Amino acid sequence: MHSVVEDKDLLTEILLRLAVKDLLRYKCVCKKWLSLISEPQFCNRHTLGLCRNHKLYASGMLLQETEDCLIFKKARITPFSNNSNNRFTYLHLHNEFDGLLYYRILQSCNGLLLWDSAPIQWPSPPYDVETKKFLQGCSYFYISNPSTGHCVRIDQFSYEFHPNFSNPVLVFEPWKSPHYKIIFFAKVVELATNKMKMNVYSSNTGSWSKVDVLTFPNDIWYFYKNGVYCNGAIHWYDVVNDRSKVYFDIDGLCFKNYFPALPIPPVPPYYKQLAELYLGNSGENLYMIV
Repeated sequence: MHSVVEDKDLLTEILLRLAVKDLLRYKCVCKKWLSLISEPQFCNRHTLGLCRNHKLYASGMLLQETEDCLIFKKARITPFSNNSNNRFTYLHLHNEFDGLLYYRILQSCNGLLLWDSAPIQWPSPPYDVETKKFLQGCSYFYISNPSTGHCVRIDQFSYEFHPNFSNPVLVFEPWKSPHYKIIFFAKVVELATNKMKMNVYSSNTGSWSKVDVLTFPNDIWYFYKNGVYCNGAIHWYDVVNDRSKVYFDIDGLCFKNYFPALPIPPVPPYYKQLAELYLGNSGENLYMIV
């Protein structure tokens, strides 16, 4: 056993074959194991091994049903399997305005969560210096990894909750890259003409960039719905109006029509009165929860 522990290459190969929850426990064995398991290169190799062995499928739902969840930065994990118990995931990040903010999970993508924060009670203008400081402290996205507890705070880059802004979309494909992106669209009116900007945050560069979208539909109904990334494109679906006309091709920087048409699940008419709809990505396929 001593020779195995001292042989870093052999120890690495053994640890790479363990489940994530076991690796988190083995971080506590000694400082050497903690250092090895925490290395970005090891984390990347472990993730690639998981992706090679099987696709990444959704294992449960994240629910924030109560105000307590929103204030204390947590969500209840409800697993799809009957033999698993409910537990919570947390956003392990301190904010000087904690207690005055709601923290919401906006999306999940292949093991990462995208959060944002907003005031429990929005102040009324005009804003004094302290109020401006408070509002600036709310203007962040957060990325967390529930498996490791690691989280990052990201400036929202002039993002607004406005009809001309889409909801942010998280893009993460660990089998291609260890880096992730946050994307949102903004419709800009200049000289009586409409333009579309795609705003992209890259964890590789740690910065935002703006890209012009060459073509886009005049009807921006999809902005009001959560888009989801899957197989190189962002998809939207409106269950009330049975519409799923277009998707956004990220590499081509343009909207395209579905051809053939995107299969629409049979949703009973009375379900369309429900406000809750979640469109997600599991095993490189789209799924819907109503």
